[in-house]
Amino acid sequence: NTFQTNGNDRAVTDIRLHRERGGKLHVIALIREKPEEAVAAMRPVAVSHHGEVTDALFRQQKMEDVREFTKRTRQTGVLVGVSTHKPEVIEYIEERGWDVDFYMGCAYNRTRTPEEIRKLLGQLPLPANELYLEKDPERMFSVMRQTRKTCFAFKILAAGRVAGSPESLDTAFQSAFAGIKPRDCVIVGVYPRFKNEIEENARRARTYGAAQPA
Repeated sequence: NTFQTNGNDRAVTDIRLHRERGGKLHVIALIREKPEEAVAAMRPVAVSHHGEVTDALFRQQKMEDVREFTKRTRQTGVLVGVSTHKPEVIEYIEERGWDVDFYMGCAYNRTRTPEEIRKLLGQLPLPANELYLEKDPERMFSVMRQTRKTCFAFKILAAGRVAGSPESLDTAFQSAFAGIKPRDCVIVGVYPRFKNEIEENARRARTYGAAQPA
């Protein structure tokens, strides 16, 4: 019953049309700046600082900019979150006790710099703009389990790279729900032009989410 989107013009228009037609979906806004404008335009239940920006500011040692964003978001009255692709960002915020309600964590650390990739692998893959490593989800899910706050795991399908068959999709969903806390969630992108991916994802979420230990 919840849709996560950004604050661009298309998103704002789609949400308005959805509500005008009687739609009841809740909205989580993932934005880069100006949380007040996003809340006014989309009336979301929650606002999260965009992960690409979070990670860049983390590398630049400017996390106070992210914290200022969360403070401004808190003033709007909605739930406050921070998105990231790096488990260490969640650890950083937890250690400092920021006033946030939730985290959004990418299963795969795809914002590594070329220098970080070269240090990790000893070389650069081609192309080097995105790297998806099979052990990345374990690290992110481990950090999610350590915080009491609700976490949203996203890109659990590695941006479609592990979506080649029904079996691989089942495995990705099962691994994600087994790795996160019972109160956590997953965010999954869809392209329902050729089949009803929304229905399939909901079925997998019910199946593997229900199998979580209490």
